[in-house]
Amino acid sequence: MKFSKQKLNNEQGCGGGCAHSSEKEEAMDNIQFINPFLPEEPHNKIEIAGDITEEKGTMAVAAIMAMVLHDEEQLSARQDAIKEEEQLAKEEGREPEEVPAYVPSMATILVSSNGGFLEEMLAICDAIAWLKKTRTVQIIAIGKIASAAVPIVASGTPGFRRTTPNTRFGLHDPQIGIQGSIRDTIEELKIEKKYADRYFSILESTTNIKKAGILKKIHRKSMVWYDAEQAKEFGIIDHIS
Repeated sequence: MKFSKQKLNNEQGCGGGCAHSSEKEEAMDNIQFINPFLPEEPHNKIEIAGDITEEKGTMAVAAIMAMVLHDEEQLSARQDAIKEEEQLAKEEGREPEEVPAYVPSMATILVSSNGGFLEEMLAICDAIAWLKKTRTVQIIAIGKIASAAVPIVASGTPGFRRTTPNTRFGLHDPQIGIQGSIRDTIEELKIEKKYADRYFSILESTTNIKKAGILKKIHRKSMVWYDAEQAKEFGIIDHIS
């Protein structure tokens, strides 16, 4: 499937004010993107609401990765355009003209969730980390942010993680469910513990929370709740709107 032509410059780029040679404009106009899996312009707003199930986690990751792959295609196309312009300038005996920069729009993720599956949370956090290489990722946390939803909120771009005054945040020791023989249970427990530790690793790398300190507060309770101000002190969010 071939999508329509797209110029590298966008509303945040140089717009129509840049001067280019007719050859350069023709070369730029001929840039096309071929990808049967992506929309031409992926949405830059995502909602993660309710329990983070396998289905919802997959949908969220797919939406984030659509932006990631779109940005990578645009950046790759720009590099190709730069090479073409350098070659054209060399043939014409002139200095290469500057190719407009690709400036992607900010991504916004709205989160209102009581948590969910650990694996889906890790996948979403990985996707957000990838997207932050090319975009600012704004997080808007509202309502209830608990369990697996907390690292997702914290994974946004520092300075762009927002919440509302009445939002509450809940933390607990990751819970696992294991069935089977004793041997299988022991092996599965090792694997689950390894991935559960990553829950705290993400929090430690994106907030002011330390694993040892938070475990002292939550080890006797199924969930410990904090208000927006406390979440800000912890570094889970940056602004209360």
